[in-house]
Amino acid sequence: MKKRFLFYLLPITFTNFCYSQINYEPGYFIDNAGVKTECLIKNLGWKNNPESFIYKTQENAAEQKAQISEVKEFSVSNKHKFIRHVVHIDRSGYRTEDLNIDMNPVWTKDTLFLKVLIDGEASLFYFEKDNLQRYFFLVPDSAVRQLVYKKYLIDENRIAENNMFRQQLWNEVKCGNVRMEYVNLIPYHVKELVKYFRNYNSCKGNDGNDYYSGKSNSYFNFKITLGAASTTVNTINKVSFNNNFEFGNSIVTRYGAEFEFMLPYNNNKWSLFIDPSFQYYEGSGALPHKTGTLKFKSLDFPAGLRFYFFLPGDIKLFVNAIALPLSFDFGSQITFDGDFSPFDVRSFLSFAAGGGVDYGKFSLEGRHYSNRDIFINYVNFKSEYHRSSVILGFKLINGAKRIDKKD
Repeated sequence: MKKRFLFYLLPITFTNFCYSQINYEPGYFIDNAGVKTECLIKNLGWKNNPESFIYKTQENAAEQKAQISEVKEFSVSNKHKFIRHVVHIDRSGYRTEDLNIDMNPVWTKDTLFLKVLIDGEASLFYFEKDNLQRYFFLVPDSAVRQLVYKKYLIDENRIAENNMFRQQLWNEVKCGNVRMEYVNLIPYHVKELVKYFRNYNSCKGNDGNDYYSGKSNSYFNFKITLGAASTTVNTINKVSFNNNFEFGNSIVTRYGAEFEFMLPYNNNKWSLFIDPSFQYYEGSGALPHKTGTLKFKSLDFPAGLRFYFFLPGDIKLFVNAIALPLSFDFGSQITFDGDFSPFDVRSFLSFAAGGGVDYGKFSLEGRHYSNRDIFINYVNFKSEYHRSSVILGFKLINGAKRIDKKD
């Protein structure tokens, strides 16, 4: 019990330690007096635009927190730049239940840290909070304004779109031989808007600074895995404790593959994965009056959530939280000598926690599973099925590398 508790406690302790050690990156902020302070800023990736940030004046200094009311601008490693602006923003939702028949934006005045995507003759900004996504722009002799896009209802069964942002682009962000037909095809989406503003600034001879890399997109990894699992199985007869079997501990080979989907925020530190694997356990147990043999073949489909910690170079540490909702058991049985009927084995939901290291194409992970009942078809029996695995992975598809090549 203590070992199991320590195993589940370890990822939490490990997470807190790594989180406190590796997230600070060089940056700066400018306060209300216009004073620029070079510092180390905790880079959280910021899926939602922040209202504050954590910084240290030097590596060994204490953490400090800066609020939006105190800071006009801050930047981290030239990857993320936020500028404070007082803007009018339309917070109308996109979900059907949030829509109404009013096609016009409903403005509220707010002070926001806007994320800079393009900083040039014409600048493009971005704001996100939960399911709300808005783009803003700035041109000479004007204030920052939202590019207007709104869904609304024509009637109970039809949804329309107010694409006023296209008219705004045509009127105020137009250069060269841009045609209205082209502008009318631009969606309210980051890639196309960034491309349009890049082309505009290039046409004006002022490329400015580009903070949109596209590298925080979602992407896909695929690896093959090979592992060894220390497996122990005991069966418990709820009616007669004299019929409990201990099948002992075995080292089982595990063959599998992993499909990993990297989520497009927080610097791609989060991912979802599914890890199909096959293993075959065989063990024997004896009682004074009979002997039993367990043969358990299973194709498992664990699915989980993973968080990465980036270290210098290509080294990444990670922790996993895993559920095993689906498993196929192939002809798995407990057979007995003599005239006793065999027991069919069927397993049920279990969970796991783990962690490891990822370096280049290789990964190494330790994983421990919760108890798994393989007697779900029997009322008077239950099982204790425990596994701890070491898993080696080799990456065949690295989506991050493909994005780097495209950029």
